[in-house]
Amino acid sequence: DFPVNITHVEFFDCVFANMALDPTTAELGWRFNDEPKHGPVHRLANNDSDDLHGAFHALLGKQNQPRRRQEVFMEIIHINPTPIGQQTDGNGATDCVYSAELHLLKEKLLCHIQTCPYRWCYVPPGKPDEHIELGYEEINLWARTIHNNEADPECLLPPDRLRLTGLPPMEGRVCTNMVSRSLVPPTDVHSNSNRVLSTANTDQTAAVPGPSTQNLKRSHSPISTEENSDSDGDEEALLLSDVINRLHRKFPRLNLPQYMPLFEQQDIVYAETVANFTKDFYIDLGLTEGAVSQVLSSIKKISIFEKKGRKRVRAYNREYSVEI
Repeated sequence: DFPVNITHVEFFDCVFANMALDPTTAELGWRFNDEPKHGPVHRLANNDSDDLHGAFHALLGKQNQPRRRQEVFMEIIHINPTPIGQQTDGNGATDCVYSAELHLLKEKLLCHIQTCPYRWCYVPPGKPDEHIELGYEEINLWARTIHNNEADPECLLPPDRLRLTGLPPMEGRVCTNMVSRSLVPPTDVHSNSNRVLSTANTDQTAAVPGPSTQNLKRSHSPISTEENSDSDGDEEALLLSDVINRLHRKFPRLNLPQYMPLFEQQDIVYAETVANFTKDFYIDLGLTEGAVSQVLSSIKKISIFEKKGRKRVRAYNREYSVEI
């Protein structure tokens, strides 16, 4: 248990010690125990006392609600852990298996309008004024799904598991600076709670006694999307070169771009055309058996996903289009 009368610096020292984190690199967030476990979190910067004051203001407000019967907790979350699948070389450098996708995604979704701690936003197609803010966990999940050929590599549509498509404006994570600063209590942390922080659990989340206020975060209201059976219309077919480059990022040791001249000599320039020929045809063409197996299975998955993505975009555009 923590002392109940400490400064914000001492508070964070205890947090980092309990969670076994490096205070120079770790980034923290918080949420209440009855909020979605995979939902957005509130910022808790260790160099900004206002964040901590706002968190405890919300905590004490919940604890003082006369009708509340269940115990509430404020969980402190490590929001920038080492991504799953990272490997470390002898020099201590890390190489994430989906680092290329993660880097690409951060560049494409970087938002210069928002002033929140994470400046990544998903903007629905045809709705440039709607920004759905994404955090580190969402970005990592999206990058992994792209790496696994389960999401749009152009970042036009998020993977289904994020459930972001069709959200109303800004109903994702809300910036901390939107909270009224007049609600911030004094500098030192004075809590009458018997227990302020427990030791971190296995997923690097620490628990603090005290659900969130409306001033800090809005609720999600996802709108489900359904695929329609329309044809692909006049969209250009998927270029084989784009698919090969994408697969090369995932399987660099196969050196798949070296086979592009062989494909082009046979006028196989679109991904859909690949399925028209057998495995033996490509082996006779000059591809290795291992490369052929990977190319055929991956292109089939990507082509199916691209068709579904186009249908979803058309369905979205029809639903929100306006006739003039």
